[in-house]
Amino acid sequence: YASSQLTVSSDTNLLYEDIPDEVLAANAAELLHEESAVDIDAVDEARVGKITILYGEESPAYERALRTHEEHNRLHGYPMFVQRESILDGYWTKPAYIQSVLLQELSKPESRRLSWLFWFDADTVILNYKMSLETFLPPDMDNELSDVHILVTEDWNGLNNGVFAIRTAPDSVNLLASILAFRDFRPETILPFQDQSAMEMVLQQRKFAEHAVTVPQRWFNAYASIKSESYEDALVQRGDLLVHFAGLPGRERLLNEWCQISERQDPEWVIYPEDTSYPAEIHQFWESFKVERAERRRIERFWETGKLHLQQMIRFASRAIMKLVEKMDTLQASRSASEKLLQRIKALGGKDISEKDIQELNFTIGNIDQVSKSPSSGQMQKIMEAYYTTRYLKTLHYPPE
Repeated sequence: YASSQLTVSSDTNLLYEDIPDEVLAANAAELLHEESAVDIDAVDEARVGKITILYGEESPAYERALRTHEEHNRLHGYPMFVQRESILDGYWTKPAYIQSVLLQELSKPESRRLSWLFWFDADTVILNYKMSLETFLPPDMDNELSDVHILVTEDWNGLNNGVFAIRTAPDSVNLLASILAFRDFRPETILPFQDQSAMEMVLQQRKFAEHAVTVPQRWFNAYASIKSESYEDALVQRGDLLVHFAGLPGRERLLNEWCQISERQDPEWVIYPEDTSYPAEIHQFWESFKVERAERRRIERFWETGKLHLQQMIRFASRAIMKLVEKMDTLQASRSASEKLLQRIKALGGKDISEKDIQELNFTIGNIDQVSKSPSSGQMQKIMEAYYTTRYLKTLHYPPE
């Protein structure tokens, strides 16, 4: 950080308004550090880390926003990984860098590795320094939630991966690998938001979807503004962890404005989690999630059983139809042979063949004709229903593949 001899009295409310933004940005870290000490134990026991990228033309506003994260890290003992150089084109450095950090952590003994990583876009500003990231994670002691590997949020565009949490696990590495490979293996697919769109589509695959949870946006990805009242719950409120300026014009101005609020550490914004509605809300969320997921899995098992039963019935029907076809071939051959025999008898005019025998032969041919006819309309309807039901199930994708 840039050094300065500037000192600020903590009881001077108007002083921030009198200081130019560039001076505040240069001294933000020093101003923040006056109010709290580093928790060394938290650093040693850290199981959560942060990760972001910030490169290209230097921006004092973005650096200032990053310092709010650094102060939050200092208070809670979070290590932070910051990529300062581009690795891939466009926004694809993001999943590449996350994957590299995950691999780095997985290479460590389990007792020394981080359990979770929180990704933050560079246009986010910490507001509540007392809010820990662990507040939002599934409880460690709850075995029912141990297979939750990623927490994401959604806005009016669908998935927004400006802020999300990902567990340090091999499945997470596979998820990032699938995202990175998506545009090469699906080049015909339009990705309006590049890596974010790829991530949204990959998370729809069953093997990843069953480990992903969409949480309320305000938890850790609150917005400064929204497009409609239907997304009012996404608006930042006092006591929220941070504010995110996703897709907004004039972001450097907004970053400076909100950094000024952040650096003041106003008691109305900086609140212990237990003094907010978050603990009760988050507890209720995870309890409801467990109940809903258990019910969903029960339905999936029922569906899978029904699908297997239907597939078995279709196989039986298929075999029956094949046998019917074989019998029809035999019947057709028998009919042909009977007709030839009848014609031969008539041609010979055999005296030993009675009229009754000829009638019985004609009756046999008639029976063969009746049996060897194509299936009735009712039978055909049932066959077609089985066929279209099978096709429908293949397109249903439930449960997701």
